[in-house]
Amino acid sequence: MRKYQQERSAKRREHGLVTRTFWIWESDNDAFRNAVSPYVDRARLIEALLGTAPLPAMDLIEIIKKHRFPYDAEDIVFLANLRTTIALRPLESTHAEQKAREILAKYDLPLSLKDLVH
Repeated sequence: MRKYQQERSAKRREHGLVTRTFWIWESDNDAFRNAVSPYVDRARLIEALLGTAPLPAMDLIEIIKKHRFPYDAEDIVFLANLRTTIALRPLESTHAEQKAREILAKYDLPLSLKDLVH
């Protein structure tokens, strides 16, 4: 398990994700959570796409809507499911990979097609 955690942490760092621990005044807790929530949820989306912390499609959609992220939810769900799509329909993998490249070109995400399929 420790090796898995190390690999997961390395993959996160490789894609610009960092962990932060803060001490805050208890009465500031709600305001702090509200302020950092978009950043935390964007990292959750990236992790879901990398496969290091998968999320159900409805969770991805909820995050995008909640923060009004500039992503089409259908595109993000497609990217999150790319590995599965290719595994289920290998003959369609070329088309799926091309669509993924087009989607990635539209958004500011620290990901490549290789990240999505490996």
